[in-house]
Amino acid sequence: MPDTGPSLFVYAESLQLANQTADKLLNFILAIESEFCTDLLPYDVAVKHAIHLAEKASGPVILADIQDNAGGGSPSDSTWLLESLVRQNAANAALGLIYDPVAASQAFEAGVGAEIELSVGGHSLPGHHPFTQRFKVIQLHEGEFMGTGPMVKDRTINLEKMAHLLVDDVHLIVSSVRMQALDQSQFRIVGIEPSKMKILALKSANHFRADFGNIASAIINVESPSAIIEDPSKIPYTQLRDGVRLKGLGPIFHRPK
Repeated sequence: MPDTGPSLFVYAESLQLANQTADKLLNFILAIESEFCTDLLPYDVAVKHAIHLAEKASGPVILADIQDNAGGGSPSDSTWLLESLVRQNAANAALGLIYDPVAASQAFEAGVGAEIELSVGGHSLPGHHPFTQRFKVIQLHEGEFMGTGPMVKDRTINLEKMAHLLVDDVHLIVSSVRMQALDQSQFRIVGIEPSKMKILALKSANHFRADFGNIASAIINVESPSAIIEDPSKIPYTQLRDGVRLKGLGPIFHRPK
């Protein structure tokens, strides 16, 4: 649609009041424009930084895999962050939730304590690939459990078959239903205490902050490929209104001539 861009819509009992209110809202938005910026670190850089911070941290360092957030429409099965954690020898790390009902079923068939080769995740999007490795099955859960944090407190959650898998010192949760990681109960139900981890990799954008924010020593926003593009300046727009900033304090769009 030509001339797309941010807009304010105001209605009031008089045109004068509507104009005054629109000006007030515009000035308010411009004054806090910096708060609309989301700084992302490429996943390899983010993992390296998290490992460094975790050495002296008093609580978990959170890696927010915001572009693979099921709550925003991503499949929640990308493996870039998982592969990087393992490759960089992250210690006492946990990642959740990867949607992979096939891997979860295979873990159930093998049973707790088994060591099996699995190809986890990476099934949904072009250019993605599974993470194939030998995992130990630590714990299994099937059926309902209760949410405990602010987002889902006392609400019933059912992710069907869930498996807690271990590769090196990286703990992984796979589920059979897509859901972003927003509640500590999703980890505890398969035997992981989030507050005891050095690094927590969460496939979520913002909702996780309600329950995980109070235990985090640091939060790192991660850029890894998935269905969501968090940085609007990386979208090849052609029909925006000329002069629109592509993100908070970001580059200015000029329509191609």
